[in-house]
Amino acid sequence: MNAKRIESKVAFVLLVTVLSLQSAEFRLPGGRATAMGGAGVAGAGGAWSTYYNPAALAETGKIRTRGGADLHVYAREQDLIIQADRLADYDWDDITDNPLGNAADANAVADILRNVPEDAGLMVGGGAAFYGQIGTFGAGFLYDIQIALKPTIDRARLNVALPSDPNSIANNDSEVRVIELDLTEVPLAYGHRFETGFGLVDLGGAVKFISARTYVGAVSVTDVEGDDLSDKLESFDKDDGGFGVDLGVLYHVPQLPLRVGLLARNINSPSFDTVDGGSIKEKMQLRAGAEAALVGDWLVVAADCDVTENDTLFPGYKSRMAGVGIAMEGYPGIFAGSLRLGLMKNLAESDASVVYTAGLGFGLKWFNVTLSGAVSSDETSYDGDTFPTEARLALALDTAW
Repeated sequence: MNAKRIESKVAFVLLVTVLSLQSAEFRLPGGRATAMGGAGVAGAGGAWSTYYNPAALAETGKIRTRGGADLHVYAREQDLIIQADRLADYDWDDITDNPLGNAADANAVADILRNVPEDAGLMVGGGAAFYGQIGTFGAGFLYDIQIALKPTIDRARLNVALPSDPNSIANNDSEVRVIELDLTEVPLAYGHRFETGFGLVDLGGAVKFISARTYVGAVSVTDVEGDDLSDKLESFDKDDGGFGVDLGVLYHVPQLPLRVGLLARNINSPSFDTVDGGSIKEKMQLRAGAEAALVGDWLVVAADCDVTENDTLFPGYKSRMAGVGIAMEGYPGIFAGSLRLGLMKNLAESDASVVYTAGLGFGLKWFNVTLSGAVSSDETSYDGDTFPTEARLALALDTAW
């Protein structure tokens, strides 16, 4: 497996993410939830409610215009980059042309390939979003890309022998499987408040038009040069469309500054055809959350947890996120500021690391900017540099009039 080819694949995916500003696990658009460990289902309302819980749109008692926009990117690495780093000193072409003449290198590469973990891979994603709210109605636009790279190692053909040996490393058929979902959602949402004998109950829903482009295919690491990769991937794409339905509920606990919420996303489980005759399905996601004000409205704590165990584009990797966060949010006069901290963890994967989150917001109460990020506690290394195995970054703009 030529390290330069692996590098070109990783570089290509990262390039697509950056240039396109482009996951089927729960996404985290906007700055507030990203900074608070992913907690947003029981948030205090606003334009992002259309995504996190349309029931929160009912929290405004008058016609009020709110808007929010963001750019977000993230990456999650699972022992793929480190394998590329280990292979960086070897040339696959020399090894496959003459395995016996390059026996030392061939044995070293065979040992590396033999020990590549079954769950090795790389996931990257990103996107852009805009949401608006007028009174109890919401609408928006979400453009999101998720890309997964998973190497499939040919562990049978690793013999350091002449190419005439069927199991010679010269005939190795290792490949990188590429799965990508480019998703565009355009939702229309509404929230309504009910005053009951046991407290306020908000209900809301959203209907979303969804346009999707999928890429599914495998690229052999033995016969594809980096310059050919982009052209190869073009033959893997397919366009499809459909619609999704979200439903949410938000309960205000009587006599307490506490809200609890439940969100069901994509309850109709829309699916999108792929070029290989299969499909990528956005299965229903069920997520619960709570948020409480500790001191007035300026110090709040929140928590979210996925009730369902969600699939991801990475084969075999499941997602069931739980997170908590705390925020100091104030509006002294015409100014607005916020400091948010949190952490989250994937409960579905026993070896998943804790991800720490933070965000800082500033501006006027009518218009403010939030920069949020997240990094994992685990690290990986490449070419002598160390990186977190998971990282997120979001830049969000919020308005209220």
